[in-house]
Amino acid sequence: MQIVRALESGATLTVEDATNRPLSGLSLNTGRRISLLPVVPSQVCGVLSSGFTDRIDNMIIGGAPLAPADEQRIIDSGIPSFATYGMTETCSHVALRRLGSECFSALPGFRFSADPRGCLVINSETMSFGQLVTNDIVELDSPQAFRWRGRFDNVINSGGLKISPEEIEKKIAHLFPDGTNFYIASRRSERWGEEAVLVTDLREPADNLINLIETEVGHLRAPKALIFDPDIQRTSSKKIIRRKF
Repeated sequence: MQIVRALESGATLTVEDATNRPLSGLSLNTGRRISLLPVVPSQVCGVLSSGFTDRIDNMIIGGAPLAPADEQRIIDSGIPSFATYGMTETCSHVALRRLGSECFSALPGFRFSADPRGCLVINSETMSFGQLVTNDIVELDSPQAFRWRGRFDNVINSGGLKISPEEIEKKIAHLFPDGTNFYIASRRSERWGEEAVLVTDLREPADNLINLIETEVGHLRAPKALIFDPDIQRTSSKKIIRRKF
């Protein structure tokens, strides 16, 4: 897609080997500016330490959700940056979210609606799919804007209460040291059918971690147990592989 963008805009395309340290092969002495830099979340730290932060006009981040701490680092760097929303079926992005905002805005040619589950429906009069129903739970602001809340596949139904793991994870991320892997999962409950649990590779979590989480998200949505997993797996795009217990 970056090749297509370069052809459409008439830009000069610079190609690098895949690395977590983008721009490391460029010389700071060239004085070059970078109009658009596409990265995935795992490359963010490399970009911020590259020495090129004041020469990047725009950066887009996609492939996986961006950790709140990394999002704040990018904002603090001053690089104009956007999180992207799209999928294989849409060929490229259909919406962008400026970092620091929760709202994704539609790119030209796309409109949004929601199905009865509260999941995003992408509408286009120019793309071959016409209408595409996703499994992403959203809050619609308008036909051109939405706020992403999580994946329908991951929703935990605990006694009729719908718990979105991604929403909880975003709210509690600041309670964990940098580099810690964690996620909210579900396990069977005789009383509630399902209940939320916290899975983490943090060997020595704070004794009152569950209480701290309750303060952030409330007792009903807080995990009911902590599960230590030293080998949390990720996909090739760095998304955590969620287990059920």
